[in-house]
Amino acid sequence: ALALVAVETELRAGQLASAVASLMQLADRHPGEVRIRVRLSRLLQQRALLRYGEGAVHEAITDWQRVLEFEPTNQLVRSMLEAAQRE
Repeated sequence: ALALVAVETELRAGQLASAVASLMQLADRHPGEVRIRVRLSRLLQQRALLRYGEGAVHEAITDWQRVLEFEPTNQLVRSMLEAAQRE
């Protein structure tokens, strides 16, 4: 719980990259922790959209692929991934 609070503090400070990295480390250490996986999945989706909008299509694809590792049935993410891969 304290680690998640620290991540939220990073986010409030505008440190998206650091927050995602922290959550990825937490997810690796605690693979069964649903709260970590859900928060990481949402942040990766946000970052993918930001990256895609900035023209970093390859990086967005990587983020969307990671989201699908957590949520394999997420059709919205799958559609965005497929569209980006066609580019």
